Amino acid sequence: MKKEVNDLDGAIACFNTSIANNDYLAEVYYYLGLIYKQKKADDLFIKNMEKARAYYVMGYRRTDPYTHPIDQVYLSDIERELNEKK
Repeated sequence: MKKEVNDLDGAIACFNTSIANNDYLAEVYYYLGLIYKQKKADDLFIKNMEKARAYYVMGYRRTDPYTHPIDQVYLSDIERELNEKK
C-alpha cells in the first residue's frame, strides 16, 4: 500500500519487517527491488531482483492452487526487470 501512494521509505520499512518475519518469499524481494529501481538505487535493485529470482527458482514463492493472488510474481517478471537493467 505504501508503495502505491509513493511512500517509498515507508514501503521499504514494511518490506524489511516482512523479511525479518519470513525471509523466504520471492515476492517481497521483487517488490523491494522495484522500489529501489524507482529510487534509482541500481545496486540494491539488482541485489533484490537476483534474490527474488533465486528464491523463485527454489520454490520460495506464494502459491495457492485455489486462487490467483493479485501480487503474485512470475519468473518472467523478474527476468524482464533484470534484463531491462542490462
